This record gives sequence, structure tokens and C-alpha cells, in this order.
Amino acid sequence: MVEICKWKGIYATAVSQWFVGLRADTQTETQEMKNMGMIENMRDAVEINGGRLSEERYLEEVLRLTESEGGSTTIASLKSNAFNSKRMESAGITRVSIGADKMVWTVSLAEDMMNGNTSTLQTNFVQRDTSQDFNTDEGCFYGVPRRSPSDYPDFLQQYIIPRGTLQYEESDRNEMRLFAVAFKNGWNVAIDGAKGCGKTMGIRAFASEVGMPVLRVNCSEGFTEESFIGYNTLKNGEMTWIDGMLPIAMRYGCLLIFDEFRSARPEIMTAWNAVGDSGQLLLTDNNNEVVSAHADFRTFATMNPLDGYSGGQDINQATLDRFDLNMKVDYLPEEKEIKVICQQSGVNNIALARQLVSFSNDLRRMKKEGTLESDTSTRMLVAMMEASLDFNMTEMVEFVMLGRYQPHEIDEIKAVARARLSDY
Repeated sequence: MVEICKWKGIYATAVSQWFVGLRADTQTETQEMKNMGMIENMRDAVEINGGRLSEERYLEEVLRLTESEGGSTTIASLKSNAFNSKRMESAGITRVSIGADKMVWTVSLAEDMMNGNTSTLQTNFVQRDTSQDFNTDEGCFYGVPRRSPSDYPDFLQQYIIPRGTLQYEESDRNEMRLFAVAFKNGWNVAIDGAKGCGKTMGIRAFASEVGMPVLRVNCSEGFTEESFIGYNTLKNGEMTWIDGMLPIAMRYGCLLIFDEFRSARPEIMTAWNAVGDSGQLLLTDNNNEVVSAHADFRTFATMNPLDGYSGGQDINQATLDRFDLNMKVDYLPEEKEIKVICQQSGVNNIALARQLVSFSNDLRRMKKEGTLESDTSTRMLVAMMEASLDFNMTEMVEFVMLGRYQPHEIDEIKAVARARLSDY
């Protein structure tokens, strides 16, 4: 028996060591994959900018590429990781100092310069001057000239949001800059994220900063083709054409937002696809008039993820391909969300805001784990802060919050509220 137990003990030890080794191998493979992704982004950041760029711009480009692939990092982290000498060698790039300028070049370009071959510097690798691209002052916002209300007809001026009235808080990715880049390149933008996390407000904040009218189509409210395209009506005894929202936005250069784009009717999608392709809209019921899009016309589509939301449909590839900038967004980090709900509610109660955000983050984690189906939106937290002026904590939860969740989720939410919220 002693011998058997001894051998069992040796076997158990061997199995345990095998599992430890397997876990270590898996962790090593995962880290190697991350390193490969970092190296590829480092190389691409330099090559797509002509083979040379400033160290500051280099870090910004690596950050952009990382985030575009769903990754997460910071400039502070990249200052050590993206300048790691072994990674840079693997990426085929190197640091170059020219006077006071600190730059990152491809190794091949740096070697050409060292060998006296400057032809590539003068031809293939001419870097565009981007120093003026992101200037922001009274006349310009991230390189986009600000408009005057007088640039638009009277009926559209009501859709211009006064600057500084929305109190929008950006995430670390700097959404205003991304929207400005998209606008300058003539791109349409698709934004995918949970309800109430600021998708539409971000677009409206950008429109407010540049002084442009913004029109919204709520696709989930049965928005009709007539409202979107237009229709004929009898006026003073004659048939008169009335423009819908799409031709109005195209004629005058407005930003057009499709809210809940996954819920859009097929005829809405079909009409927009044609505009996305050609920049033109044929109005067959208005004597076959062809409307050509104003140079400022842009489309933004916001949508909730398919997972966890009912009523939405998958967007086909042909439609998605017409959106040049695609963003996935989420709720803000805790400190920023606390700031947002205080600002937007007008209730400067930091202690209460911190409780509500911590409570909400508990519920959001439960949704990711599958315990809950519903999201807990920033929009709801703003409403709860406003209600705090008249309601106690129990009333805020009962009357402002619980009605937004599924009946079978209520007990779980109340249990978390009892643990997290004082006076509940």
C-alpha cells in the first residue's frame, strides 16, 4: 500500500507539473502574439507615413492602429513598449535625430541617407505637412473651418446646437479629432456601442463645435420612406413636392444621424446605399430630379450591438463598406462618468455620483458575465441625479431605474443596490 501511494503521489506531482508547464506555454504564446501585433503596428505606423515621422506622431499612430484592432493601450505605456530596441529592430525601424528633431525612420531609409542616397527622401518619401491639420481656435476646430448660422437657410438654423451647451466628455481616444479626420476626408461614420453611452451626443457635440445643422432619423420609431425621401402634396390647388430629411441634408450640407441604424426599414437602407455610392439621389416622384450632395454632407450611423438587444438586424457588408470610419464605444471610465453625470444633471453631488457609477459598473459586469441582459446607461444615471433633488435613494431606484430592466432582473438589481447604495 505504501508503494502504491508513493507511485500515486509521483503521478499526481507529474500531472501537476504538466499543467503548470502547459499554462506557462499558453501564457508565453499569448505574450508572443501580443508582441507580434505590437511590432506590426510599429512598422505600419512608420511605413504608412512615408517611412519617417516625428516620435510624437509615431506614438499617436501606433495608438490609433492598436485601437482600430480592438486593443487598448496608452501613450505613456507606448513610450516604453514602442521604443523597445528589440521590437524596433524586429519592425525594421529606428530612432533618428536631426538637429532638435526626434524622429522614427525605417531602417532602409536611414541606411540610404547614411550611404548618401537621398533620392528616396526627395521622391518616394515626401511626408505631408500635417502641422495645420488639427489647429483649433475661434475659426477652426481640429482643422475644420467653423461655419456661421448665416450659411444656412432660416429653417435649418434651429438645428444648429450652440457651442458649449452639451458638456460632452470625450474618452481617451479623442472622438472629436476622429470625427474631424472623417469629415475632412469625406467619410461616413458608423458607431457601435451600448445604449446611453454617448454615441449620438458625441456627433452632436462635433456638429456644435463646427456650427453645422444636425438632423436625426430615429430608425426604431417606424420612420417612413416619405419622411426620409419626400412626397407630393396638394398646396393651393397644385401638386407640390416636399423634401424629406435626406434631400434636405444633401442640398444644404447637414450632418445626418441614423439612430438605431440596425432597425432601419429596407427602403431606407436602399435609398441611402445609392447616395453612399454616388453622392446623388434620384427623386422619381419629383419629375426625376437628381439631387447632388453638398460638399459638407456626411452620414453618421449609431447602433447597439446585436448581442443583448432585440429588434436589430445584422448590417450587410455592402452597407457597412460605405462607412469609412467604424468605431466601437463603451461607457466612460469611472472618474469621467462621475464628471459627466454631475455636469449634465446640474447636480454637483460627487459622493452620490460616485455611488451611482460604482453601482452601475457592478451591473455592467453582471451583464458581461451573463447574469443580466440589460445595459445600465449613463443617460439613466443623469436622470437619477436629477431625481435626487426630490427623491430619496429608494424612490430613485424604484421609480427612475427599475422600469428600464426586464422583470426577471429586478431581484438581482435590488440585491446589488442594497449592497452598494447607502439609504436604500
